Amino acid sequence: LAAGEYEAAIQHFEEAKKIRFEQSINDKIRSAKIRITVNKGRALFAQDKKEEALQVLNSVSDDSDAANLISRINTQIQYETLRDKGDGFFKESKYVDAKRWYRKARDVKGISAEQKRNIQERLEEGEYAHTVVMSRRAVGAGNMQVAIGHLAGMRKTNEVVELLKTCQAKLRAGNPTENEEIRTMLEQVNALLAGIK
Repeated sequence: LAAGEYEAAIQHFEEAKKIRFEQSINDKIRSAKIRITVNKGRALFAQDKKEEALQVLNSVSDDSDAANLISRINTQIQYETLRDKGDGFFKESKYVDAKRWYRKARDVKGISAEQKRNIQERLEEGEYAHTVVMSRRAVGAGNMQVAIGHLAGMRKTNEVVELLKTCQAKLRAGNPTENEEIRTMLEQVNALLAGIK
C-alpha cells in the first residue's frame, strides 16, 4: 500500500483471502479501494472537474483525506461562484454590486494567497471604475468640488488626467480671478495635474 500500487495490492489481498480469511485483509482491501477513489477524485479536481470529483469522493466521505479534499473543492466552488457573480456585475458596469461580491469571495476561508491577490485586484479595479463614474457624474452636474475629491486619491491614468483637464477647463471658464472658491478648486486641480508629470 505504501508504494501506491493499490490495484496490485487489492489483487494480492484477494488471493491471500482465499488462502486464509482475516479481517485485516478485508480492511487492507477497503483501504486500497478508498485510496483509488481518493486519487480519482484528486485527479478530477486537478482537471477542474469539481462536480465529478465530488460525486466520486462522496462515496468515501468518511475517509479523512476524502473529507479534506471535499472541503477544498467546496471552497473553490464557493469562491468561483462569488467571483463570477462579481465579474458579471462588473461587466454590466454595476460596480457597487461587483465590489460586494468580490468582498464575499475574498472572505471565503481556505482560498490561496494567489486567489486573495487576484480578488483584491478585482476589488481595486471595481473601486477605480466606480470612482471614475462618480467623478464623471459630478463633472457633468457641474459639481467640481465633488469631482476633485474623487479624483485626488486615484491612480493617475489617462482617464483621470482627462477628467482633471475637463475640471480645469470648466473652472477656468468660471472666472477664477473673481471667485475664491473657484480659484481654490483650480489650484487643487493644477496641483494634481502637476503631480502627474
